[in-house]
Amino acid sequence: MPMGGPLSPIIADLVMDHTISTVLQELPVEVIGMTKYVDDLFCMIPAGSVDTMLQAFNGFHDRIQFTVEVERDGGIPYLDTYISRNGRNLESRWYKKPSVSDRMLSSTLSTPCNKKPELPLG
Repeated sequence: MPMGGPLSPIIADLVMDHTISTVLQELPVEVIGMTKYVDDLFCMIPAGSVDTMLQAFNGFHDRIQFTVEVERDGGIPYLDTYISRNGRNLESRWYKKPSVSDRMLSSTLSTPCNKKPELPLG
């Protein structure tokens, strides 16, 4: 599916759901919790099972490859939050990637993306 195509997000979501359900059925790892947003997964699994789970997901199809980010210092960024462990509880707070510039573009700027097309006269 082409990027930006109207069906692309729907197909991607269906493929991710199918991938997750298929891999989890055959996974020899206990998954304590999992959530998905588009193509980002947040999984709670035993610490020694990360490589096993990554290999299982990457073995599903040769054109679908996953990467992993493991917990550091009791927490991990996920989307725009930072999720950390506090005993047996999870806590979240807002998170910004170090590369965020906090700059906002004005919607009145004339760029190719928001320029009105000029219609030929005559």
